[in-house]
Amino acid sequence: MQRSNFRSTFISLLNARSYQAPYYRLGQSGRFVVLLAGMILGFSATGQTLLDLSVGTSSQDNFNVQVAVRQQFSDRLQVGLELQAGSPQYRFVGAQVMREGYSYAASVPLAFRLAKEKKIQLYGIGRLGARFQGIIDPDENDMRDSILASTAIIGELGLASGFRVGEKITLQAGLSFPLAYEVSPNALFEYTWTKLHFGGSWNSPRTSVFLHSNVGSALGASGDTYKYIWSLEVGVRYTLGNAQNEPFQFIQTSF
Repeated sequence: MQRSNFRSTFISLLNARSYQAPYYRLGQSGRFVVLLAGMILGFSATGQTLLDLSVGTSSQDNFNVQVAVRQQFSDRLQVGLELQAGSPQYRFVGAQVMREGYSYAASVPLAFRLAKEKKIQLYGIGRLGARFQGIIDPDENDMRDSILASTAIIGELGLASGFRVGEKITLQAGLSFPLAYEVSPNALFEYTWTKLHFGGSWNSPRTSVFLHSNVGSALGASGDTYKYIWSLEVGVRYTLGNAQNEPFQFIQTSF
């Protein structure tokens, strides 16, 4: 009888409109980030956790900042959560150019080692997430112009390789195909591009310093968006906790 009373009381609390924990007051994107972060960090006992911090510039942004937590579940599989914020210099909302405003993205990057031969490693890479961008007050009338905000689904598939040079230096190169599909305010295929990425890192047992460069031709929205995209990124990787697996020499580039 006591167990039944406890159960009914607990259910009534969950269903009560007055019950609003901070998690439920978050928007959908906020809940998405909290759930993924909790999921990834919660598996820290089954692998090693890597923290990547980087800054960069690109044809899309004056500057951007990336924070990524990656869980390496084995010496072959790595899954992460990456958050990106940028200061736009050339982006699009509904295929219309925006040169100022805001840009945020949350994505889940995946890397899987396909083969290893002495100092060379081959990886399959992927990514799925969401991007939010727009102009807050483009006509300077002190009103938020929500019509000029967009939400898009982003994704990426590709291959990359890493090559160890000596004990501490790793060079890498790859080819992938990122894309963005705008779902609001319009439903349109915003862009895709052929992304060639090159870079390298200097590695110590617990820290890596890396440099990436991405370049390639792009198309989308019937020719009304990008024709060419480039980016440059520099950052540092920290190994958190005790190293339990052979570390990935490959460092996945940001979207």
